[in-house]
Amino acid sequence: MRRNDSTALGILFTLLAIASPAAAQGQWEVEFHVGGMLSNHPEDGTATLPAAGAPFTTVTGVPSRRESSWYFGDGAVLLNQVNTARGISAKIAALDPILNSSVAQRQNAGSFGFRISRHVTPRYTAEFGIDFSRAQLTMSDAALAGIEASRASFISAFSVPLPAGAGGNTPLMTATSTDTVDQPRAYQVFTTGVLNINVKTDGRIIPYATVGGGVVVNGGDSPSASLIGNYQITAPPGSPMAGLVKHDETDTVSLRYSIERRAFVGVLGGGIKYAVSSRWGVRLDVRAHLTRNSVSNVVDANASVATLTPVAVYAIPVNPAVQFSNNPSTNAQSSLSGAPINGFQTFGGSGTQVQIIVVPGFFWRF
Repeated sequence: MRRNDSTALGILFTLLAIASPAAAQGQWEVEFHVGGMLSNHPEDGTATLPAAGAPFTTVTGVPSRRESSWYFGDGAVLLNQVNTARGISAKIAALDPILNSSVAQRQNAGSFGFRISRHVTPRYTAEFGIDFSRAQLTMSDAALAGIEASRASFISAFSVPLPAGAGGNTPLMTATSTDTVDQPRAYQVFTTGVLNINVKTDGRIIPYATVGGGVVVNGGDSPSASLIGNYQITAPPGSPMAGLVKHDETDTVSLRYSIERRAFVGVLGGGIKYAVSSRWGVRLDVRAHLTRNSVSNVVDANASVATLTPVAVYAIPVNPAVQFSNNPSTNAQSSLSGAPINGFQTFGGSGTQVQIIVVPGFFWRF
């Protein structure tokens, strides 16, 4: 058993040890409840992006950089600099705001569970409970809108006319961009041990406060998204190789959101019990479950440049420039040739995740 797994049971057994060995009649209770869970959306955290691409000089003698992706970071900066220098308004809507902020959020959901408790004294009750919830971790509407904006902008930024090449002919450029979003089902299981402190000790209505701790298990898969952009440069009409694909490059980006699978949770709350009889009653309970916000954003990026013949190199004649090279034998490199990015954390969440469970329940005393 993991150390955190024993927290709730340890609290319970320690409190039960205080009680007298002989259990008086009616000292135990079992409760079943169904209700809802409300979650806050902590936004604090630490943001960063991969370093700028390695610089190199194009065949026209101007600077460029080796980028792993055009969708975010320095790649988006370089492409937008080039289009600005050309007097073109179309720009990449970079993914940076999505990568550098808390966009994966825990949703509100239903909750159900059971609790078993032991009256230690008329004032104190030790309790062990399990609560299950379908509280999903999903990407915010702002994140989804940002991903779509980046997808669409890739097409417009790479579909502008290119400057004329050798011989005065203008090569043709076409682009595509697709995105895929996956928001799978997930769940949470809270296993807790708490101490209920009765505000008063007699009567049918007993208000109480609750304090304790335990473990939350975050199950299921986390949300993710991917973007795939491709552009091709073909020989211009009227040229000897009209329509031939001379450059074919693909930009693939994956966004992932991770969270600790198992974490300590603190519990604060309270409620009211109403004893219908000496054997059973009803309860309304409100508890705040407090955990460290551990949601992080992770990005992967992979660039692919097709090897083609006849060999060709084309550099947009501005400073800085974007260069396209279709074969290693040219001894020139494409600007989309940065090293793959794998598992780079662009945002690490901090602060406190607060999830409030509000449940009415039915208890049986024995």
